[in-house]
Amino acid sequence: MEKKKRRILLSEKLVVYFVFFGIAGLIVVEIFAFHHSGRAILNRTFDQLTSVRKVKSHLIEGFLRDRLLDAQLVAGSDLYNPTDNDHFVVSKLSNSGYYLWMAVSGKNNELTVYPMNDLEATSHVLRDNFSEPYSLEFIRQKTVNKRVPVIHDLVSTDKLAGNMLVVSAGFQGMDSVIVLLAIDYDVINQIMLEKSAADGLGESGESYLVGPDNLMRTRSRFVNLPEGPISVNTIAMDEAVKGNFNTRAILDYRDVKVLSSWGRIEAPGLDWVIIAEINYAEALAPVNSLRNGLLLIGLIITMIIFLFAYFFSRHLTFPVIRLNEAARLIRDGHRDVKLKIRSNDEIGELTSSFNEMAAQLKMQEETIALEKKRRLRSLFDGQEQERQRLSRELHDGLGQALVGIKMQIEGVHRKSIEETEIQLEKTKDYLNQTIEEIRRMSNKLAPGGLLEFGLVASVRNLCYTIQEQSGCTIVFSSVGEIKPISKRNMIYIYRMVQEALNNAVRHSGCTRISVELIHENALLKLIIADNGKGFDVTRALNCHGNGLQNMHERAQLMNAILVFDSKINRGTTINLELKIEN
Repeated sequence: MEKKKRRILLSEKLVVYFVFFGIAGLIVVEIFAFHHSGRAILNRTFDQLTSVRKVKSHLIEGFLRDRLLDAQLVAGSDLYNPTDNDHFVVSKLSNSGYYLWMAVSGKNNELTVYPMNDLEATSHVLRDNFSEPYSLEFIRQKTVNKRVPVIHDLVSTDKLAGNMLVVSAGFQGMDSVIVLLAIDYDVINQIMLEKSAADGLGESGESYLVGPDNLMRTRSRFVNLPEGPISVNTIAMDEAVKGNFNTRAILDYRDVKVLSSWGRIEAPGLDWVIIAEINYAEALAPVNSLRNGLLLIGLIITMIIFLFAYFFSRHLTFPVIRLNEAARLIRDGHRDVKLKIRSNDEIGELTSSFNEMAAQLKMQEETIALEKKRRLRSLFDGQEQERQRLSRELHDGLGQALVGIKMQIEGVHRKSIEETEIQLEKTKDYLNQTIEEIRRMSNKLAPGGLLEFGLVASVRNLCYTIQEQSGCTIVFSSVGEIKPISKRNMIYIYRMVQEALNNAVRHSGCTRISVELIHENALLKLIIADNGKGFDVTRALNCHGNGLQNMHERAQLMNAILVFDSKINRGTTINLELKIEN
C-alpha cells in the first residue's frame, strides 16, 4: 500500500518562510557590512601607514638637516688653532650623543681623529670603512667639488662594523681640508624602530629605511641587524626604483603578507626609500572580529526570528485551524457550531462569515427538510387523491356499467327470442361504452401511444379528448420537425400539458385554449395560452399541492425554463423552453 504523503502545515510553511527570508536578509546585510567595513579598515590602515611614514620621513629628514648644519659649523672652526668657542663646538657635538667620532683630513690625506663615544669602535671603523670604493680621496672629491655638506652612505661587508653615515664638509679657504662626522646609527634606529603597540603600528607594524642597493639601513623589528644586512627585494622597492610611491598589500622581505606604504627620503647624498608596513592579518583582525561578532549576532537574530515566526504562525493559523475543525464538524452533520469572534480584523470577519454560513446552512437544512416533508406529503396526498378519483370513476362509471350489463344479462331468460336479441344488442352497447371508459381511465393513468406515436400525436389526441369532454375550444399546432427526446422528458411534457389543460378547464372559466409545440434552433418550445380570468402566479406557486408547483418541479428535473404569465381577467400564458441535446 502506498504510504500517504505527509501534509505540510500552514504554520510550518510560515516558519520556514520567515526564517528563510530573515536569514537571507541577514546574510546580505552581514556581507555588505563585512565587505564595506573591510574596505574601510584597509583604507584607514593605509592612511595610518602613510601618516606614520610621512612623520618618520620628516623626523629623519630634519635629523639629517641638523647634522649637515653641525658639519658646516665645524667646518667654519679652526681646529688646528682652536679658540674657546671652537672647543665649545666640539664639546657640544661630543655631548649630543649623535656621533661616534669626528675626523679632520688634510690635503695629503692626513687624518686626525677625535673620538666621541667608543675609541675602539672608532679605530675599527676607520680601518675597515675607509677603503674602496669609499676611500678618503673619494670622499674628499665629493666634498670639495660640491663645497656644501654631504652625507655619505658607507656600507661595510664586515658584520661587526655595520653600516655608517658620514657627514663631510670642507674648510673655508685655500686648503682642501675636510671634516668628517660619523653619525651613530643607533640614533636613527631609535627614530625608526617601533617596539610598542601603542606607538601606532600595533604588534607587527614597523618602518624602516632601504638604500639603493636594496639593503635595509635600519634594524628590523623582527630580525637583529648585526646578524647581517637584510635584503629587501619586494614590490615596494621595485615600484620605488621606478619612482612610483603608493600603498598596497604585498609580501614583505619575510614573505609575509603586509599592508605597505612607501616613499622617498629627501637628503643630500642619499637615495633612500622609507617603508611603513603592518601585517595583513593584524590589520584585518578587527574585520575578523567584526565577522565573528556578526555571526554571533546573526545566530541570535536567527533564533529570535525563529521564535517570533513560531509564535506568530501559531497565533495566525490558530483561527484557521479552528475554522477548519468547525467546517469538519459541519461536514459531519453538526449544524449548531458557532465560533467566538476573538479579533476585529480579517480573521474576525471570516469567523463572523463562517458563523453566518453555518446558521444559513442550518436554516437551509431545516428548509430542505420541510420541503422534503411537503413534497412527500404532496406525493402521498396526490397518490391518495388519484386513488380516490380512480375509485370514484371505477364506482360511478365502470362499476355502474358492469352492474347494468349484469342486469341486462340476468333479464334475458325471461324474454322471447326477439326481445333477447334486442337485449343483447343493448348489452353490447353497454360493453362498448365500458371498454371506452376503461380506455379513457387508462389514458389518464398512462398516456397510450406516447412512445409509439410520439409527443405531437399524443398531445394532439389529448387536446381533442379534453375538448370533447369539456366543450372548451382547444386549438393545437406544431411548428418545425420535433426531434426525438428522452422518454422521461416526453412523459414530463405530456403531463405538464395535461395539468395545464385540466387547470384551465376547471378553474379559469376560459372558452378557448391554444397549445403550440415549436422546434427552433435546438430548442423545444411549448406555449399554452387561455382567455380565462387569470390568477396571482406568486400566490399560486406558494400553495402546497397545487398543479402549478408540480409543473415547476418537472421543469426543474428536465433543466428546462418554465415561465407563468397571468393577469387578472386577461388570461394566462405558460411558456416552456427545453434545450434538445444532439
